[in-house]
Amino acid sequence: MNEVSLHHGDCLEVMKSIPSASVDLVLADLPYGTTHCAWDVIIPFAPLWEQYLRIAKPEAAIVLCAAQPFASMVGSMPKA
Repeated sequence: MNEVSLHHGDCLEVMKSIPSASVDLVLADLPYGTTHCAWDVIIPFAPLWEQYLRIAKPEAAIVLCAAQPFASMVGSMPKA
């Protein structure tokens, strides 16, 4: 049986504790920065992608949920 680990928290902090090239799937519904809620702040993309690419296995999927206008920003990220 495969092991499944779910992590909840500040992703930039949580990902620091995840070993490199150990993740099969990154699934995230990031804050879009479209409301006045204190938690709804766009995460800086450079450190976010640096960590995604570090922790993901070469064949891993990185799946991000997004709505406009945030979806266009996510779609504009450079290909790894």
